[in-house]
Amino acid sequence: MELKDFLEEYKRALSMLREDRLKVYSIKAPEEIKEGFVYETEYEGAPVLLLVANLEEHFAEVVPLSFSWELATRYDYILEFEHPLRDTWIAQLDLATEVPKEILFQLKERGKIKEEDLRIIQSVLADEGEIPEEKRGRGYEDEVHKEFKRIEFERHRWLYEALLLSLDEEEERLVIVKPLREELEELSSLLLAADATQNVVNLPFGKLIYVPEEKKAELLLDEKFLGKTGKLSVSINGKEFTLFVGKLSDITILSVTEKLFRALKHLTLKVKEGE
Repeated sequence: MELKDFLEEYKRALSMLREDRLKVYSIKAPEEIKEGFVYETEYEGAPVLLLVANLEEHFAEVVPLSFSWELATRYDYILEFEHPLRDTWIAQLDLATEVPKEILFQLKERGKIKEEDLRIIQSVLADEGEIPEEKRGRGYEDEVHKEFKRIEFERHRWLYEALLLSLDEEEERLVIVKPLREELEELSSLLLAADATQNVVNLPFGKLIYVPEEKKAELLLDEKFLGKTGKLSVSINGKEFTLFVGKLSDITILSVTEKLFRALKHLTLKVKEGE
């Protein structure tokens, strides 16, 4: 097969995954975000996998993975990673970006890459090393690789949007990533219409206020919860979606639509035992 044939195969694979709404495997929500671990979400039917390469207090440097290793460029690191789709993947180092650490709790924990692979990837990202010849692809400027990278950038655009939305030092901001936001909005259609009539909701642990003209919601916690460690989740129809894990404070939730706010009315809080 020629390189362009692999690109067409990749496009077909993404299309099939969207049509099938692939949900054939069970993966758990993370309890902690760790370097070397891979976190997954479903976006438009196709899985998106992110490798945490470096971790700081509030941000994580993530590297998007792709199962189309045949299209690897000279900036992609080929690695073995067990997954229902394939066991050979590429870490796309040219698409690496920082994201707010808390958004990774909104994904699922898929597994861990080998320590040796993590060390090399960290070294390359820090400009302290190069991808070994046997671990990287070829080309970058040709039309096939350019189109592949355009597809991959669009598939991960929501990551860069999440980073931009979160950058405000004056308030604690929570960004619900686009894949989860869309799923919550879809689930909200199953809720009673009466759920949409209130813009101020009293919760067992505080108050939730919707500001539609600014497309945001303010979560004001009762004083007894401030400073404690806890997990904020949304629970709808037996499904639980983690939004935040960490030290609790009043939070501004961004990009909130009416449908999303209807889902947010089902927020739950679990505080760490002993606090």
